[in-house]
Amino acid sequence: MDEGIAALVAGVAGMVGALGGAIAGAIGAVKGARVGAERTAEATRQQVLDQSAAEHGHWLRQQRQAAYSAHIAAVQKAERAADAVLQSRFEDPDPQWQARVATYSQALEDLNDVSSQVSVLGPDGMIRAAGQVFRTARMLESRLRDIRHHPSMTTQDEVDRMDEAWDNFVEASHLFQEAARVVLVGASR
Repeated sequence: MDEGIAALVAGVAGMVGALGGAIAGAIGAVKGARVGAERTAEATRQQVLDQSAAEHGHWLRQQRQAAYSAHIAAVQKAERAADAVLQSRFEDPDPQWQARVATYSQALEDLNDVSSQVSVLGPDGMIRAAGQVFRTARMLESRLRDIRHHPSMTTQDEVDRMDEAWDNFVEASHLFQEAARVVLVGASR
């Protein structure tokens, strides 16, 4: 009987061990599956966030490109209108002078509208550059209004101030274009 009891005890012990191993294995499998599922969910969540950020970045670049292009076009329109005013001062007398100044003023209003788009889309450097273009354009407008209709009535000081205002406006517009290139090309790298 000792052998029978020993075999029974060994069998029960083996069964308890096997059952314990099966339970431990099952618990391990459940934990492993849970950890795997959590990692998969985290990876999926991160992928969605990354994709969302990439799509937003692409959308923002497109919006900025459109706003910067519109700003540059408005600046060019203002430059042409200012140039027409400058050229007309040498005509004796120019009945269209006031109309040309009004055309330049309207071009500045259009530039102001486009500058507000840049202000919304940024970044800060572009907002500052657009503001500088607009400020120098307004200063040029002031100088253009100072110029008289006839060159002999325009002082050298007025001409010098107008030339400086023109140069500042052109330089600010070039700086805006360079900053736009850096933002748009640098962002796609």
